[in-house]
Amino acid sequence: MAFVFDFFTRSSSIPPWKWELLPASFRGARFHMDNTSRGSGRRSIVHEFPHRDLPYTEDMGRKVRVFPVTGYVVGPFYKDDRDNLIYALEAEGPGQLVLPTLGEWTVRVRDYSVREEKRAGGLAAFDMSFVEVGDAIVDAASDTQSNVRTSAGDAKSTIVSSSENSDVWTKGTTPIAFT
Repeated sequence: MAFVFDFFTRSSSIPPWKWELLPASFRGARFHMDNTSRGSGRRSIVHEFPHRDLPYTEDMGRKVRVFPVTGYVVGPFYKDDRDNLIYALEAEGPGQLVLPTLGEWTVRVRDYSVREEKRAGGLAAFDMSFVEVGDAIVDAASDTQSNVRTSAGDAKSTIVSSSENSDVWTKGTTPIAFT
């Protein structure tokens, strides 16, 4: 059975997509990989109503992009490469993930596992999961209780000042005291 790569290895020219391949790495720790994967989609809420056959679907934005990666380090000094990759995966904060065909991404590590087998000496295989990193949104409504007190105080001042300048009050009545 022939593979698509066989066609290009028999010809003298290299296909353009091979020129663009990047070496795989995370935070500078290089590894090898055979395939790349990326997942995402749309977040949606489905509203179903009584006596209605069709639901209303609300689009809540794009889902986070996830990058499940299976990679490996191999060679006589594979333990050094393994330890470098583990160190990069366990470091705090976001890092730069470079994938051969998908390019560079700023991501966080969701989780990883590493396997070594006695029969396959000189090789450590990694299953890694990354998620894209975005900017944090700061909530403008910092303190609801303070905002309510300020609004209530403003309302009190407005009512008191308007009542003092009003002819509504008659002699002998006591105005309402706000506390």
